[in-house]
Amino acid sequence: MVTIGYMSLEFKNVHADSLSWISEEDMIDVDRVMIDDLRIELIQMMENTGRALSSVVQERSSASRIVVAAGSGGNGGGGLVAARHLINAGRDVSVVTTVPRDRMDAGHTKVNDSLAVTVDTQH
Repeated sequence: MVTIGYMSLEFKNVHADSLSWISEEDMIDVDRVMIDDLRIELIQMMENTGRALSSVVQERSSASRIVVAAGSGGNGGGGLVAARHLINAGRDVSVVTTVPRDRMDAGHTKVNDSLAVTVDTQH
C-alpha cells in the first residue's frame, strides 16, 4: 500500500514483459499535450513526480543513505525534486547529475538551487 497525500493505492507486482512500453516519440507527444493542451508546465510535472517518488521511497525503504542519479531530462528534474523532499524528511541523500550545472535547463537549475546538498556532476 502506498499513500500519497490523501490517496492510498495498492499496486500488484507485474513482470516487465507484460507491460506496454511507450516510445520516446510518444512520450514527447504526451509532454506536448500536458504543456500545450492542459497547460501543465514541465516544472509542475517534475514537482508532482518528485513528490510522489519521494513518498514511495520513504514508505518502501529504510535505507540509511539514498543516492539519486539525475539526467538532463524531465525525469532528472523529478529526481532532483525527490531528493529535496527526502532531505526535508531527514534522509541522508547524495545527488549525482549527468550534466554540469551550466548545461541544465532553467527548470533543473531552479530545482537544483533548492537542494540543501552538494550535487556531484558526472560527465
